[in-house]
Amino acid sequence: MGKYTNVDSSFLKHLIGKTSWKNRDYIDELIMLNEYIINHPTQWASSVHYRMLKEKYQNEYLELLKENSIEKYEKELRRIEEEKEEDERREQKHQNKIQRLKEDWIQAGGKE
Repeated sequence: MGKYTNVDSSFLKHLIGKTSWKNRDYIDELIMLNEYIINHPTQWASSVHYRMLKEKYQNEYLELLKENSIEKYEKELRRIEEEKEEDERREQKHQNKIQRLKEDWIQAGGKE
């Protein structure tokens, strides 16, 4: 029974077949990410590690999530979309603030 031969994920099996031994750290991290998806971490340190892996491997995370739970996958897609919309609102608010400051600057006699 081995670490790589016991992988249940079709996605991970496919990646193992495309990845050289030299780059196995990538697969090792994805195996850990998959474990966190299946058995959500309960300790603070493992929760931080899970979050780091989710951010580092966003596309792979979504593929693994889709394999494990369509409901969680769809929920994550909605969360990502909401986060993207919030980022866009924040950016627009920032740009509006910059524009108002620029107009105030010019009105105060500053150069453009």
